[in-house]
Amino acid sequence: LEQQGLYNSLNFGLGMWQAPNRQLIATPLKVAICPSAVNPTKNFRVGTAGDPNGFDDPGIAATNYVGCAGSFVQSAYYDQPDSRRNGILIEDGNYRLANVSDGTSNTFLVGETVYFGSGSDVGSNPFYWDATWYGHFKKDTGGTADAPECIMRAGEFRMNPPKVAADNVKRNTFSSRHAGGANFVFADGSTRFISTNIHHTETPYTGVDLLPGTAGTFQRLCARNDGLALGDF
Repeated sequence: LEQQGLYNSLNFGLGMWQAPNRQLIATPLKVAICPSAVNPTKNFRVGTAGDPNGFDDPGIAATNYVGCAGSFVQSAYYDQPDSRRNGILIEDGNYRLANVSDGTSNTFLVGETVYFGSGSDVGSNPFYWDATWYGHFKKDTGGTADAPECIMRAGEFRMNPPKVAADNVKRNTFSSRHAGGANFVFADGSTRFISTNIHHTETPYTGVDLLPGTAGTFQRLCARNDGLALGDF
């Protein structure tokens, strides 16, 4: 990405809303925005007045590319069992290529997401999980937006949901402005356009690994170690 200067300036021992990080994370990166995207280069949260950890100003630099946490909702969460945390990029954890036992050419690493902004669900509430290239931000004085959903997505729901879809769907699945699918980077570094017509069963987590006969091809691509054969994609 050739952003060594920006990386060196960030203080990872401080919160993202503290100086100097607060200004640095407002730096738009052209490489982080899809050329066909219609979103702004910054996410300006519409939040509770007086929230000390809010980001109405200066805003957080946006991105259209997020990590793949795994096959299920909450795959990224640090407090979930390994059978649920089956992707490559997860919260408070890391994996080497040797851990991708399904093969690097068969496993998603990064995928696309669109900017939803306000108008989530059927009403006009702000959407707090639009992607940023750096971490997450406080939602309001009562709690925080789920950190993983600001930088990661998972494979339980079908990609490209409509804007009126439930927040839980939009913040947990991949999406793009491209007709018919979205682009994904595989663990081997290759990029492929994946059709929305890919085999997908929307299998929820049941406390066990993905099972043959239930898990669709899309969810299998999101897992690094399910050991299941892939269909055409």
